[in-house]
Amino acid sequence: MTLDAMIWLAPGAGANVFISGRWNRAFAAWLAPLSFLLYSQAMPTVPALLGIWIATIAAMAVSHWRIIPVPGFVYPLVLAFLVLPLLLPYLADRWLSPLLPGPARTLMFPLAWVAVEYLGARTNPFGTWGAAAYTQAGHRLLVQLAALTGIWGVPFVIAWFAAFVAWAVSQNFAWGAIRDGVVLYGLALAAVLGYGMWRLRRTAATTRTVTVVPLVGKLHRRGCARIARADRRQVQGVPAPGARLQATAVTGVGLRGLPTAPTATRALYVPLTGPARAAARPRWPWMPWTSKKEPVGLPPMRQE
Repeated sequence: MTLDAMIWLAPGAGANVFISGRWNRAFAAWLAPLSFLLYSQAMPTVPALLGIWIATIAAMAVSHWRIIPVPGFVYPLVLAFLVLPLLLPYLADRWLSPLLPGPARTLMFPLAWVAVEYLGARTNPFGTWGAAAYTQAGHRLLVQLAALTGIWGVPFVIAWFAAFVAWAVSQNFAWGAIRDGVVLYGLALAAVLGYGMWRLRRTAATTRTVTVVPLVGKLHRRGCARIARADRRQVQGVPAPGARLQATAVTGVGLRGLPTAPTATRALYVPLTGPARAAARPRWPWMPWTSKKEPVGLPPMRQE
């Protein structure tokens, strides 16, 4: 293992800590696949895959600690199994990309990446939890792509960026060799961001934003979430005292606080259903760290 290759492996492992689990950072989702791809191209196949496998396990051991519901002694084995499918895009890049001409070879890695994420979401009981698209929730222009492609278009753009930069590095950034690739990816990225800007501007004048507060537990009428100036069409009815409530479609909101709107005149009550119900259930009694009031894995509430 050469020193040059280790220079790429280390930042990839560090960025993987902030991709899913306890932390989600947008920059990490772009840095990790790029670093691992550069490392993979600088090493033979088996050492490259082994290094990425070990680095990803180490990163997930930090970011998913006390989140994956398994006993501690089984935790490393579960991580080793979960990381194995993540090696397939790098294997596809090494074996299949050379079969494509010019900048078209940069498409193999993102296609394999999205295929692994999609099949993983379809086959595991946690669905799309941990998908790379969620790291870009704060990038309003980019996430508008989900309106056309679902969440799978977002990781495709991210992985394509990694493949494009790695391909440019292999060409020593010679302009004559990478010009077509720069034009191809540049036009695609400009189209994605342009669509996001158009969609945000088109809906800005007609969209109403309301704040939904998640509530769990035995609640009285006065403890229910209230929304400022909610009109009659938004009111779903007042539950009986002691009803169990929680918002069902709240992104990035935990359960540490219960902010209320001071000028509320009517209330919007959302029944506990689906994944929100599962998150609110009692945690596993043999795992003492899951006895917290805040469901494990949910981010802290962002006060507004």
